[in-house]
Amino acid sequence: MSSVPFRIIPSALRLPGAFFELDNSQANTSSGGAQRTLIVGQMLSSGIATPNVPIISGGVGDAQNQFGASSQLANMVSMYRNNDAFGEVWCLPVSDGRLCGGDRFHCLLRTPFGGWRDRTIYRRHRG
Repeated sequence: MSSVPFRIIPSALRLPGAFFELDNSQANTSSGGAQRTLIVGQMLSSGIATPNVPIISGGVGDAQNQFGASSQLANMVSMYRNNDAFGEVWCLPVSDGRLCGGDRFHCLLRTPFGGWRDRTIYRRHRG
């Protein structure tokens, strides 16, 4: 069994208890290219985007134009951009209308290999 080297906790520490240390130097080191984010949320009827079709977001102003100025999805993009100003963000707008009877809706999901898959997502009823 190998020992784990610590940077802050001294190796000669002899106090009882549990000690831990977080090292994030290797965190978020993707070697496979760009990391993408998918945000799923509701759009307003004033938005011009096509519901249930993922689109890339060009920023907060674009999200407000595409999904409606005070929509849930535009607000989510705004909050996300406060933490990550340069990442690639895709949005999946969902309309408030009832699709397929209100219990399910269909969407196309992009696969990592460049293809598309049709998925049916079922809504769980709270009661």
